[in-house]
Amino acid sequence: MHRVSGSRGVGRAVLVAVSAAVIAVAPACRPRPAVPPAARHVVLVTIDTLRADRLGIYGGAPGTTPNLDRIAREGAFAADATAHVPLTRPSHVTLFTGLLPWQHGIRDNISPADLPAAPVLAEAFKKEGFATGAFVSSIVLSPYGGLGDGVDVFSDRMP
Repeated sequence: MHRVSGSRGVGRAVLVAVSAAVIAVAPACRPRPAVPPAARHVVLVTIDTLRADRLGIYGGAPGTTPNLDRIAREGAFAADATAHVPLTRPSHVTLFTGLLPWQHGIRDNISPADLPAAPVLAEAFKKEGFATGAFVSSIVLSPYGGLGDGVDVFSDRMP
């Protein structure tokens, strides 16, 4: 390589500048560290015949329902919710199918067990890779008749 007199200092300056640029840019070229996936947990709590004003999160006495209050604070809760039907089974069928009572036909707690051919919430979660479970304490929410579809673990055992 032929050098021109006096270019040695310029060459060194260019080399230093290029090296500094490479060192400065190199971290941006590395793959970013993998971000852990967000937690995929959904806990849906339904409680029949419970007044909202008895829960701390809804303005009830503080400390009365600490676990439910924590679930609501750390997740999401409906500040103003209304049931489509003031009965357990038709309300839950609406909640778990997205169908209104006139669409699913369940009008009371003793209606025929068969639900219309609509996917229930647990089936949608199952399809997305969630493990599912249901723990109920009411005969009208038994797994028979469709509300147990898509549920891995269903317990309606009551002492």
